[in-house]
Amino acid sequence: MVRVGFDVGSLFTKALVVGEDRRVLARAVEATTTDVPGLTESMLAQLLEDAGIGIADVKGIAATGQGRRRVGFADVTKTDFTTFAWGAKLLHAPVRLVIDAGGQGVRVIEMDEWGMMTNFRTNDKCSSGTGCFLDTMSFALDVDQSDMGAVGRASLCAASINSSCTVFAESEVVSAVARGQSKSDIIAGLNTAVAKRMASLAKTLAVRGDVVFAGGVARNEQVVDLLREHINHRVVVPDDPHLIGALGAAILAPSTRRDQGVVG
Repeated sequence: MVRVGFDVGSLFTKALVVGEDRRVLARAVEATTTDVPGLTESMLAQLLEDAGIGIADVKGIAATGQGRRRVGFADVTKTDFTTFAWGAKLLHAPVRLVIDAGGQGVRVIEMDEWGMMTNFRTNDKCSSGTGCFLDTMSFALDVDQSDMGAVGRASLCAASINSSCTVFAESEVVSAVARGQSKSDIIAGLNTAVAKRMASLAKTLAVRGDVVFAGGVARNEQVVDLLREHINHRVVVPDDPHLIGALGAAILAPSTRRDQGVVG
């Protein structure tokens, strides 16, 4: 028997199937659409096919993320804070703080030694530090989002990006281009600004041990490097950090399904 977890984010919807031993049997990532019910039903069907199982083999389904309440066949919904804490704890047992930088939000979750959330913070300045922020900047610079870390690492002198607002920061980027600054220097400046803001948010809580960096932004290797410098604690980035919420949801799925009749 297996459990399924969905994380319906603002930009992407992630889903996992995990076995009794909590090993991932299948995974899927799709761009979030306005038709969340249809999207998640098709993703569930594909997950079951990939795992080589039927709906009768599913013990329970849980959903998290901004669109969690639109997953009609989910047996239970969980907050992002809960699922990211559980997912991070499974992947790295010593974790005491989780930084989740997703599409439109940054969350910092403080945990006790048993993995229970004790406090949290969220970003309160536009979309600074988020995937949406970096995606907007990558588009303005004509650089693929997945290359932002590598390009920034090639910089010899990071540009100064001071605005926390996406609109004003984009204006700073345009001005930097007009001054002849290289793309690598500009991107290094953007990555530095993102890392500093996340570190400042994390420091408003008690950082007592290992930090797990989750969410799509954690795939930007320069942001990871800079975050480690500014937070002065061990920062662990698991494989597929953008799937941690879905993993936590799968772990927290119930052991008995409601009769939904979805995906035969």
